[in-house]
Amino acid sequence: MRLMVSPRRPLRRVIKLRRYVRASIVLTILFWLKDWLCCVFIIVYCYISWNIAKVNYIGSGNDGFPLHLDTLPPAPDIDFTALASARALLASRPHNATASDEYSRAQDFVTKSEELLRWGPESSEADRPIPPIMHHIAIEMKTPIPQKWLDARDACKQVHPDWTFMFWDDASAENFIRKEHPWFLHTWTNYKYPIQRADSLRYLVLFTYGGTYLDMDLQCRRSLDPFRKFKFVAPAAHPVGISNGFIMTSPKNSFLRQLTSNLQYFNRWYLSPYITVMISAGCMYVSSQHAIASDRSELMVLGGLNNKLSGNVTTPIFTHLGASSWHEKDAKVFKVLGKVLKSIPIFGKDYK
Repeated sequence: MRLMVSPRRPLRRVIKLRRYVRASIVLTILFWLKDWLCCVFIIVYCYISWNIAKVNYIGSGNDGFPLHLDTLPPAPDIDFTALASARALLASRPHNATASDEYSRAQDFVTKSEELLRWGPESSEADRPIPPIMHHIAIEMKTPIPQKWLDARDACKQVHPDWTFMFWDDASAENFIRKEHPWFLHTWTNYKYPIQRADSLRYLVLFTYGGTYLDMDLQCRRSLDPFRKFKFVAPAAHPVGISNGFIMTSPKNSFLRQLTSNLQYFNRWYLSPYITVMISAGCMYVSSQHAIASDRSELMVLGGLNNKLSGNVTTPIFTHLGASSWHEKDAKVFKVLGKVLKSIPIFGKDYK
């Protein structure tokens, strides 16, 4: 008597085997992409949590500033070229020279200008964790630095005459990485886009020296000294997060340590040049690290649309000359997406 084998039994085995194969493939892909997915998840978390979690905005507590600097009077209209000339004249004056109308006028102009530039809550130098250092970065420039950028930097020098100014070009940047952060040299030199090197360099420089980083297209209108009483300051980005075009921090700051330590982990391809730049080292990278920081109590954010550093705008603190020449063509798509997100209540609270 023959045993009858049901034709369905082999078919079931084949179906079960296919399910195992598919599950194995999916699990293999997920395992291979786990770090990439983790980075993307953190970015998504930043978008979701920004308007839910507490953000320490300048002016929201008893720090002596108006919220978002909304009630500040207009910044003084000062001729910084004339101020530089007056200071140069006074500096060249011989010690034994007699007073003259020319020197007197120069001294009066300098004194009056400095009084006009003085603002904000006062604090002693001992109570200012952020050192009086300003960093500018211009690396891998294919053309000479635009004169308006140099003029903007000169204006910042006149607003901060007692500060130390550090300029980072290709040679000084590479020497700095080799000397201070050799562990990062391979990643830094192998970034696909120059802006990634510029972005990561600012975090490393600020962690090492502390001080203030400014994009070259930011011209100072007011002194940044009042903000030096904090340990970290950055402007809000829109619709969510913080910007990296202006950062103030104390040296060896714990948040800057976090920023520098996670650069290699986030150095991945994110499907388009614009997203890759933003998530690997740009504004979304800084914002994601802010979102997962264990202690945000000392991370101060300058909020409000009046402090938004985008395009050709004037804020209470800066004149933004509107660079961002690194943007790829795909950036237009994401700018449209940003406008769509602003229409969603959880993302669109631009009043922050």
